[in-house]
Formats: sequence, C-alpha cells, structure tokens
Amino acid sequence: MGFVKISDDLINWAWISDPKTVYIYVRLLLGAAWTETDYQNVHLKRGQIAITQRDFAEKCGVTYQELRTILNRLISTQKITQSTTHKFSIITLTDYDCNTQSLTQLSTENQRDSNAITTRCQRNSNAPTLLYTDDKIIREQNTHAREALPESLSFENVRQAYNTICVSLPPLECDLTMRHAHLIGQARISLRDVSFEEYFKRVEKSDFLTGRTGGSFKANFDWLLKPANINKVLSGNYDCAYTDTTQERPKDYSGSLWD
Repeated sequence: MGFVKISDDLINWAWISDPKTVYIYVRLLLGAAWTETDYQNVHLKRGQIAITQRDFAEKCGVTYQELRTILNRLISTQKITQSTTHKFSIITLTDYDCNTQSLTQLSTENQRDSNAITTRCQRNSNAPTLLYTDDKIIREQNTHAREALPESLSFENVRQAYNTICVSLPPLECDLTMRHAHLIGQARISLRDVSFEEYFKRVEKSDFLTGRTGGSFKANFDWLLKPANINKVLSGNYDCAYTDTTQERPKDYSGSLWD
C-alpha cells in the first residue's frame, strides 16, 4: 500500500472550496503511477495517469462536461498537464514528487534529487492561486507573469494583435497581470496550430461576436480567450451567419475568465 501527502498550501488553492474539483484532483493523485509502467501499450512515467474522460467522469460521479471544466481548472492553476493519444488522455501531476516523497528521509547520495524536488515544489507552491488579497503580492505576481510567458506569447504581441484586428470590440488597455498570463498560455494550447492573428481575424468577421447584429452581447478579450469559447469560435458557431437581431448572449457568458 502506498501513500501520498497533501501539502497544507492546498488550502490557499483557488478551487479548494469546490468539492468536485478537489475530489477529481485527489482521484488523479491517488491513481497516478508510482513508478514508470506500461498501461495498455501506453508508457506512463512516474506521476502520470491514463484515463478515458467519459469513463473517468462516470467513476467519479460527475458529468463529462463537468470533468472537462475541472481538468481545465487544474491545467490553468498548474496542478496538471494533459496530452492525448488515440485512446487516452495522459494526465501528469506536476507536483507529484512533492506529494509522495519525504525530502527529510532522502539519503546523502540522493541529495541532488532532493534539491531538484525541492526546487520543483517551491516553483509549484509559488504558482498563482487567483486568491489575491495583498497588493504587494499582486504586484510581485504580475512581475513574474511578464517573465513566465515566452517571447512568442508576449502579452504585448497578443494585446497588439487583438487591438489592431478586433477593432469592433472594446480595446484592451490594462497592464499584464498573472491572470492574463495564464489566460494567454491556456489559449495557446486551445488554439493549437492557429495563430492569435488568425483567430482574431475570424472573430472580427463574426457579426454576432462584434455586436453588429444589434443584440446586447459583444465579446471582449477575456471571453474570447476562454478555452471553451475558443473551441466554439473555431468550430464555426459564431461565423457571420447571424442575422437574427434578437439573438441573446451565449448562455456561458459571464464577463469573467473562469467557468
């Protein structure tokens, strides 16, 4: 029988008050491979678990859509990363070593590994929780956000592309925040091989998203970069076939980043 440890820092996690999100995270943590192994011809490294999302959702007592939303929350708060095969979703617990290995009990010859784990634990414990209460902490995290994004995803590049192309939408004039850094990073994953410029051009062509249908809804930067909305835009849900000016705003519109 194996054991995992839960850091008391989890109490500061953004989704600690959501029982389903915490439960899914713990189920993934408990189910992750302790050592490298093969599962149905899929090689799993330590801290990884292979799941079929629909089956896993049923086992956990949540709907398929709820599970997808929860996985996006875990990805956006750097608890997991996800890749896919033709059969499974491969989930990697980013702080698995922090939860399974006691650093104080490592032998001298493994001290180098201990230092590596300590560094990784510190990096993950410093990840933003979206529960900002101190102005100084907010400023420090916003500074880290500028360093966290690679040059190809620089906030200035994405903001300039949005402001230049989406001229029908409210311009984005604020400074970079850690929230925007996560938003851009997650959007890049959802866009896959589509550039931000191509995506914004498609948005600007949509009569509905730009409010040209006369309805009350008009998209904004945060709404456009939510993974669920990116999928809808790329699927053609909002292409300029909208002519009904009584069309209501999307049911998932909340004006905020998170579901």
